[in-house]
Amino acid sequence: MDCLIDNDLKGLIISGIATQEQLQDAWDKIYTQSLQLSQSNTYNQAFEILKEIDDCNAKLTIVNNTVKHFTLCNEQNIDNDQDLINVINSMALRSGIKPCDRGNELAKKLNMVIGRAKKWVDRVSELRKTLDELREESEGTGKADRSYFDAWLDAISEDKGFYVKASEITVSRFYRSIRQIREKANKLEIEKQKQQYA
Repeated sequence: MDCLIDNDLKGLIISGIATQEQLQDAWDKIYTQSLQLSQSNTYNQAFEILKEIDDCNAKLTIVNNTVKHFTLCNEQNIDNDQDLINVINSMALRSGIKPCDRGNELAKKLNMVIGRAKKWVDRVSELRKTLDELREESEGTGKADRSYFDAWLDAISEDKGFYVKASEITVSRFYRSIRQIREKANKLEIEKQKQQYA
């Protein structure tokens, strides 16, 4: 709940240390799962946005690791790998790198690749803003604030017959419990209507 309401991702850490990027990736997956389980109409949009974010991050990882590899090749006076050059070029980064490039020439070309790859960093930022707007839009319907969660936790506790703490319920159990409570309420309403018209 702290993640959704306050954007505080530290609660996701079970043990050890996690980077902000790792926490954000974990939260993205949990958030998508919550949209799916809540049967939100924003699930498909969020899923597509997160898929594109993952794609951009994968490309950035390839570029970063290739730059590191070429830097090591340069330090050890080893030719740059043609297959990696082809991968970089296939990503529309027009590296101009040749297997025999060394020193300042290689550094200049690697910096150009990094500069061109910045488009994915910018795209991830844009997509995160879009995802935040989507979140705010869906929350604007009165669904995702503390009182909403507290009211449902109270209802779940009443249904289960024991107090359920927010810190002890998973996203999937939370939404599954809501669905079960709604199903029970619908059944009771149908039974009530049957008795009323019998």
